[in-house]
Amino acid sequence: MKYIMYEDNSFVIFSPKDIHCEVNPAKEKQAVSAGYVSLFESPGGHGTVNIKAYCFGESTTMGLKSREKDSEIISNSFKL
Repeated sequence: MKYIMYEDNSFVIFSPKDIHCEVNPAKEKQAVSAGYVSLFESPGGHGTVNIKAYCFGESTTMGLKSREKDSEIISNSFKL
């Protein structure tokens, strides 16, 4: 999957078939990073499942790289 992260820590995840600069739905927001994201399940407490994100790479069409903290931001968004 691909992703775009915005300055307010909101993000969009989309198909790897799509091009970053053509998918960017929040053109009124400032994109701060972009690249690829892999999502993994990990066991949580009390029989729950956590979703962990791993962000990597870059968007050449947007001129943005992934950041280490993007993985944490996306992972935390899946916590209830």
